[in-house]
Amino acid sequence: TLEAVESICTGDGLDSFDVLDTLQNLAVKSLVIVSEGVNGRLRYRLLETIRQYAREKLVSTEQLNVFRDRHLDWFLDFEAKARPKLFSGEQIGMLNCLDDEHDNFRAALAWSKETSVEKGLQLAAGLYRFWRLRGYWCERLEWLRKLLATPGAQAPTSTRAFALIARGDLELSQGEYGDAEKSFIESLQICRQLCDEKGIVEALGGLARLSIQQENFSRAGEFSKESLELARKIGDNLQVSYASNRYAFALRMQGDRALADELLKESVTLFTQKVDLGSNQNFFASPESQNPFFNLALSEQDQGDFERARIYFEDGLAFFRKTGSSHEIAWFLRYLADLSGRDGDLERAQCLYKEALNIVQELKDKYCIAHTLDGLAQVEDRKGNYENAASFAYEALKLCEEVGSKPRIAHAQWTLGLSLLHADFVGAKQWLKSSLMMRVLLKNKSETADSLEALAKLNSLRGDTERAIKIFAAVSTLRKTISSAKTHTEKSELDRHLSVLRAEVGIDMFTSAWIEGSAMSLEHVVKLAQTDITH
Repeated sequence: TLEAVESICTGDGLDSFDVLDTLQNLAVKSLVIVSEGVNGRLRYRLLETIRQYAREKLVSTEQLNVFRDRHLDWFLDFEAKARPKLFSGEQIGMLNCLDDEHDNFRAALAWSKETSVEKGLQLAAGLYRFWRLRGYWCERLEWLRKLLATPGAQAPTSTRAFALIARGDLELSQGEYGDAEKSFIESLQICRQLCDEKGIVEALGGLARLSIQQENFSRAGEFSKESLELARKIGDNLQVSYASNRYAFALRMQGDRALADELLKESVTLFTQKVDLGSNQNFFASPESQNPFFNLALSEQDQGDFERARIYFEDGLAFFRKTGSSHEIAWFLRYLADLSGRDGDLERAQCLYKEALNIVQELKDKYCIAHTLDGLAQVEDRKGNYENAASFAYEALKLCEEVGSKPRIAHAQWTLGLSLLHADFVGAKQWLKSSLMMRVLLKNKSETADSLEALAKLNSLRGDTERAIKIFAAVSTLRKTISSAKTHTEKSELDRHLSVLRAEVGIDMFTSAWIEGSAMSLEHVVKLAQTDITH
């Protein structure tokens, strides 16, 4: 842009007020190409042959590194100024603007490895939300890993600690839990060494999120409690809100709902009072893992009060409509769509998903597009439109594979398998088994239960009724050990399915198979579900 050229290229005989005339003269001679960028802003670039010639001239004058340093500094400053807008009503426009500059960011990051890794780490960590929302998951992780592995980046600085948290959250999102733990622990060690209390809170928060994802809620509670106490000490209300929210989630999953609800209400109060996310370092986690509205709703869902859950989701949606943050608006529309679909209101679910899809497509957010298409696939499946369901599910799976998120890949495989149950038995079996094994490896019991239940349905459809009953029974036992409530509609559908199976085999055989399945270990039932069906 003109602003960048004026800042980076002036000096040595070129004044800032001469830049525009110089660019226009070069454009007339076809040495500079002018194009229109976001919001009508003009952008200037050199033809490749001209760029190579200009670079050679710079090298000969020993000025190349000077201009590279200026370039790095300018785009580091540009990112810092852009970041708060990614949490506001200017979100979509700024994402498009950052996309225009993506090659410049890449060039700045590449140069930082040679001249200032510290600045490179600042830039890579700062670009986190842009990379996340635009689906550049694999690239962002590669940059952080490269920069953190550079010899000049090994000193235990706050910048390294900050970048480690960014890397850890990327690894967490992609299901690389062992690597994520190493990143968060190293960050925590550095922050303790530096007596960086805010950094300690951040690192503990990362470890808590990891423990929640792994369903180790006792460990999550320990990390969350420590981070909450420290956040209170330093007086950071937004961090208190985040930590209260995580601690409440962990307590709720361990059965302490009274204290969890108290913490969640405090979290909502503080969150709505100060939601200056753009100026706060804790912008790594996904919306649902940090959002008190989401966890209040989830708490009500687990207790079977789906109407109150809907109210909390609607409160969250209303709050983010006021802030203008399109990404969060889309998330809450999807939450409401999920709940409507689970409760049997398929028409409302479809409308909400479509509204969310319009937003995330404008955002060009591959992860959220995939998530929303996945929801539309489930609605079409419930309506009996299996071809449409499979089409949506397959599109979602491709996007998840592009992003590289193992948890979402497993979910998309599960949805695709369900959509094929009535039309393509071989395909359904392949995708459901693949989903099951990935979820087992990720140690996500609630989603493992979903995959097992889908395979039980597949067995029943293929006539292997006894095995289906055993798997259903094992899943019922598993769900009792975790908070995984079903809506009234879901319970009714499952009861009808079990009634059909009971009628097919008789009460005695059904009871015998149910008792046997109820006593199975998770390892045993997974093996049973994986065994090839021969009917």
